Amino acid sequence: GCKEFLGQLESLKGDGILNESLRYGSQSFEMLEWYGDAVLHLEISALLVDSLGAFGGPGVLSDTRQNGEQNLTLALIFDEIGIANLLTRCPSSWVSKNWKAKGDIVEAIIGELADKLRRPDGIPEGHPRRMDTKRVIRMFAQCANMRGQKIMPELKRKQLEKAALAPGGGGFLTTANDIEAAYRCLR
Repeated sequence: GCKEFLGQLESLKGDGILNESLRYGSQSFEMLEWYGDAVLHLEISALLVDSLGAFGGPGVLSDTRQNGEQNLTLALIFDEIGIANLLTRCPSSWVSKNWKAKGDIVEAIIGELADKLRRPDGIPEGHPRRMDTKRVIRMFAQCANMRGQKIMPELKRKQLEKAALAPGGGGFLTTANDIEAAYRCLR
């Protein structure tokens, strides 16, 4: 569950494995966010191939993966787990109102964990935290995949409702206010 997940993240933070990703805006944060996005992309792809395989088809697999990678999906995971409690540099009151920052922080956490696994000076082979770190990355991917499959159809329904009500039929969720309102509804 989420409490177990938060406990694992707290342990990784306590062991110094999670550090820079919990400092929103730090010098290496952007790189970790970018790397985490790539790792999440790969992990969700692997989960989808394992679960759907040839039954999904490339279009369905791509759409499903994209749903899990969205900042909105990751922001909901951020809230469920309680990641705000781990942040060391950013005021949690600001983050609580910023779903984009929440998604970025989740990506940065994944990036930092993956970076520690790949570096020779990171987590050595055989170290007990190595398996914990791999498990946490996989758990993030599983949560994002499941949440994305559940949330995005609801967002698409809201977009279609808005389009139907708008004069000229062009009312998709395009503004930050529209997306923020959808985020509040889905929480």
